[in-house]
Amino acid sequence: KGNPVIPKNSVDFELASILVYVAGVAIATLDEYIAGLPVDWAKSIIDRAELFRNRFLAE
Repeated sequence: KGNPVIPKNSVDFELASILVYVAGVAIATLDEYIAGLPVDWAKSIIDRAELFRNRFLAE
């Protein structure tokens, strides 16, 4: 009889669950990466952003 027709919304649901899984893995990996960085990494990034913003506004 051929393949059963899959309702479109179930395909969307499968795609969504895959995306959620991938995002979860990415977040967990990023979390581990951040945990491996020095404690003041966020401060240095913020300082760098401030520096860049000030230089950008000065021009």
